[in-house]
Amino acid sequence: MNKTLLFLCATVSFQLSATANPWQQLAKTDLDFVYQNLKDNHPGVIDELNPGFNHWLEQGYQQALSGIAAVDNLDEVLNLQRQYIAGFADGHVGISFHHQRSRVRWPGIIVHKQGQHTVVTQTAEDWPTALPATGAILKYCNGLSPQQLLEQRVLPFHIQLPELAAVQANYTPLILRMDGSWQGEALTECTFKQQGVTVHHTLHWRNTSRQNWQQHNEAQAASNDFSLQSFAPNSYWLSLPTFTPSAPQQAQLKQMTSQLAELREAELIVFDVRGNGGGNSQWGADLAFALFGQEHVYGVLTPLFSQGMPYWRASADNTAVVAEIVQQVTEQFGADSDITQLFSELAVRMVQHGTNELVPQSIASSTEDTATAISPSLTTAKVVLLTDGACGSACLDFADMLLPLGTIHAGQPTFADTVYMDIRFVELPSKLGSLAIPQKVYRNRPRGHNEPYTPAADWLYSDDINHTEAVRSWLLQKLRAE
Repeated sequence: MNKTLLFLCATVSFQLSATANPWQQLAKTDLDFVYQNLKDNHPGVIDELNPGFNHWLEQGYQQALSGIAAVDNLDEVLNLQRQYIAGFADGHVGISFHHQRSRVRWPGIIVHKQGQHTVVTQTAEDWPTALPATGAILKYCNGLSPQQLLEQRVLPFHIQLPELAAVQANYTPLILRMDGSWQGEALTECTFKQQGVTVHHTLHWRNTSRQNWQQHNEAQAASNDFSLQSFAPNSYWLSLPTFTPSAPQQAQLKQMTSQLAELREAELIVFDVRGNGGGNSQWGADLAFALFGQEHVYGVLTPLFSQGMPYWRASADNTAVVAEIVQQVTEQFGADSDITQLFSELAVRMVQHGTNELVPQSIASSTEDTATAISPSLTTAKVVLLTDGACGSACLDFADMLLPLGTIHAGQPTFADTVYMDIRFVELPSKLGSLAIPQKVYRNRPRGHNEPYTPAADWLYSDDINHTEAVRSWLLQKLRAE
């Protein structure tokens, strides 16, 4: 635990010294805050099409309240909130804790989900007990399958979507890590299938730095940098690790978008969105316009999306945020851009509505005749969208645009999002973290509620998706075989 967190905990303990158990008071204060902010601002509260939201809002809150009596330390404070949030099964509802343990416990083994198997991908170099070989398949630990470990010990503190392939891929490494967000005794033995032979290993747990564990877990991590590279004759690879670029990255992304317009006669364009958890979907839209042409994009997509419309929950806080968004998009895309005009008009309408109303994002009718002649595409390139389990939010919006344009979807299944989106963050009273609150609901979105995109079987990559050179070789081989 770092010095800042120690100071915070000491301050909280001092301030609540009159309480029998200050951790319980801290847990209740944050829990009440989370509950009330969701109730006051989340569109799901007034969404008649999703009664399940209010059901968990209330039931999960009561369940968490009943667990406060057992809270006796910081881990239990955080886990109480984690479980409440996980029950919404929504990647857009979350708590980002400012502090986390600098050290974790692990048995010297890293596992990842690859295809239908849970595979050993890394092991510690120096360990007091025998470790399985890289490539060994994990079958059981203490009699539980990897999926059972995931569902019983990990996902209740992260997100309750065990059926989602991306959730399985993203959280499987945590079944062999203990960091406080874990319930139950440490696992003692695991069974592996190694070159067709069943082997048993007794687990020896050790402390290590979170950084060391992360380095083992991401041994072949994809690049976090924006780049546009030629990787084969007349073939170009665009790395797009986020749609929430920093100020320097914004300039870089705009330059890449301009360059893309000059590559329309390329043989192959790969949009690599591995690790991209979203941000502002306008960045993806601008890339699609640059390559295919805006008229072609609108011509193809308008009939598909004409029946849909996002609606914003008109609370006082949400209305204030929309006004801030107007300033942000003006700076990023210009005062005359379509997105700036859209949010400027929305800001005016939000002020005119009450807190229990849903305000349409656009005043354009979603039921009017939108038949449009489709202009030809401006590119002759074969286009590939490469995804992994991190692709969510605005990254999914990018997929919504590209795939109907004839883009090949390759890699691994994406994450999924609910129809609640456009999050903002509010600080918890404890200052331990920030709550993410969606502000709008998307009616009649073509992609369903928590529905991912999954590549066709021929384009599904079952090995380590983070190993860029291997992925590139596989992709070129697939394309040449067509």
